Amino acid sequence: MGSNARIEPFNFDRDLDGYRAFAKLQFGEMSFQAQERFLRWLYAENMLNSKGYQSLLVGRTREGEIVGCIHKMRLNWIVDGKETSVPATHNLMVSESHRTGLGIMLQMASWQNERFVLIPGVVGPLSHALAKLRCLELDGQWYRRILSPVRGALRLAAHVLLKRPATPRYFPISDTVLSALARKRKLSFSLAPNDRLLEAIASSLNASYGSATAHPVWRLNDARWRFFHPLAPRHILIHAENSTSVLDFLIVSLGPRRGLNVGRIIAGNATSDDAAHRLAGFASSVVRTAGDVMLAFSANAGFNHSLRSCGWSTMRTHPRTFLHAKDPIVLESISFSGEAGDFGFEAIPID
Repeated sequence: MGSNARIEPFNFDRDLDGYRAFAKLQFGEMSFQAQERFLRWLYAENMLNSKGYQSLLVGRTREGEIVGCIHKMRLNWIVDGKETSVPATHNLMVSESHRTGLGIMLQMASWQNERFVLIPGVVGPLSHALAKLRCLELDGQWYRRILSPVRGALRLAAHVLLKRPATPRYFPISDTVLSALARKRKLSFSLAPNDRLLEAIASSLNASYGSATAHPVWRLNDARWRFFHPLAPRHILIHAENSTSVLDFLIVSLGPRRGLNVGRIIAGNATSDDAAHRLAGFASSVVRTAGDVMLAFSANAGFNHSLRSCGWSTMRTHPRTFLHAKDPIVLESISFSGEAGDFGFEAIPID
């Protein structure tokens, strides 16, 4: 029997309390999904999101209770030479009593009036459903590096057996530690880059996609919103001091996930294997001071090469990534990494 819930755009004034109650129950009392700052950043502060809070869809019963949701993060892409909006769906969730079709209904509703929709991190029955719906499956690589095996194992055991997660850690961490690590590797870091660096990040990200026919497109304000807005996930920028036309850099997040503190390489570009080694080494050292594991996702050939050159190995089993297209299209190549999806959102501090 299908769910009797109807799907509607989110209305901030009407739905905030009901959505937050639903999110706390489904994602967790202290989850970022239940935070008002998350909603404001994602929908009110993103200048590329002309639809405001209506980009968030909710499932509602006849009685008015919110029992499902699906979020969208809007970015602009270049697809076959034309700039277009490509939202990424994420945090699809349905109350257990309504998991009888509402999930796929929410996913399909999120495609309405969209030329393209990126759907990263899909697992379970939904991934099989999307394949049957002729969504294009993309070749993304998932990476994991254990930083502190003993500490991580103890924290994971405490979370699973005692329901006691590690104390959440976010950036910034000790400035003394960061400065010492940066000097050792002849790198620089920033938690609030100036406009010059934000321009360099945008330019270097655009360059990192190479000749791909479909990829995100970045400008200064987009980079500021995605990575360094006051309400955004907290990131650290690591970059080479001697960068010239193309910035060698990584953007890294840190936050709690499934009982551990997780660092993620969200975005980056390295013009040489040496630069990649220095950047990745610094990132691992920084996260190791407060976190247990490093993760990365990439569907960018150059970025994948950089990670592999640093000894990062891909995960054997991992979620799937899809692209929905309103009209049939053949893409010669597509390039993006974690910056195009909801990767690292656990780095949003809890209010």
